Amino acid sequence: MVRFAPAFALAALLVACASLPEAGLPLPGGFELSVTGDNKEYRAADAESLTEQALGWRLPLAGLSDWVQARASPGRPAEMQGDVDNGLELRQDGWQVAYEEFRGGKPFRMRLKREDLEIVLVVDQWTN
Repeated sequence: MVRFAPAFALAALLVACASLPEAGLPLPGGFELSVTGDNKEYRAADAESLTEQALGWRLPLAGLSDWVQARASPGRPAEMQGDVDNGLELRQDGWQVAYEEFRGGKPFRMRLKREDLEIVLVVDQWTN
């Protein structure tokens, strides 16, 4: 079981879940998020279901580790259009990922869209 608590719970959840190699798959024992401000606890078998319970929408954690590297997640249908210089775009799992800026050949700024939800990701630093 992975347990998250207090004020930094959501940030910790995002970092921990996105770093898991199989973030979209069930984890033995599941995921748990405790929010002390409103005395609520959320439990789910996988991280995406947990974010849906806590936030009201699913974060694309199953694909996120690949998407931030400008590649589709293997084993699932995807469409890639454009290129680094002229606007690269990926569509997978109902998400549209627009790569808005690259630095040093790696994605720096990307915009993820699905239905009425939009997430802007900015990579602060690449470690490799």
